[in-house]
Amino acid sequence: MELKLSVNGYDVLMGYDDYAKLIRQVLDCEENKNFFNEVSKSESYQIRLAVAGKSNLHDETINRLLNDQSQEVVAEISQGLKVNKFLTSNIIDDMFLTLNFSALENIIRVFDTIEIETVKSVLFDRIMEMKDPILRHILAQSTTNKSFLNLLSRDCEPSVSYEAKSQITKLRYEKNLTEKY
Repeated sequence: MELKLSVNGYDVLMGYDDYAKLIRQVLDCEENKNFFNEVSKSESYQIRLAVAGKSNLHDETINRLLNDQSQEVVAEISQGLKVNKFLTSNIIDDMFLTLNFSALENIIRVFDTIEIETVKSVLFDRIMEMKDPILRHILAQSTTNKSFLNLLSRDCEPSVSYEAKSQITKLRYEKNLTEKY
């Protein structure tokens, strides 16, 4: 991939590091989706990482970056809510195999927005298998799924159990408020 900056017919060749910095400065708008898609094909993880931080991306770009070999790229792209419709059980498994906790935390924080129920179930099951309670704690803070919260409320880790019980209480309170009005 040839990287150059062109201004009024004058071209300057650029290194990958400088190009990644420049991409971060490119306006994150609808008109630049095609550009972001093209540069997301770069062999440089720094350039793909810069693109992953953008929110105006084609579905194809999101899917490519979500399946990237770089944990940093996957963690960055997983912060976007648009990514949830692309999650598969295989992607979740890869995140656990590589212990990509940054990406997992990002996805767990928006757990309820995951569109495919089987992916939600796989993610929940994998989190529950973890010995490290941090991911379970984040899930207890993030989900409104009553059956998942009930399981989390019986967790052996007191902070997870407490958080799940607090979330259940909060949901009951909100339900009572909406029923009154």
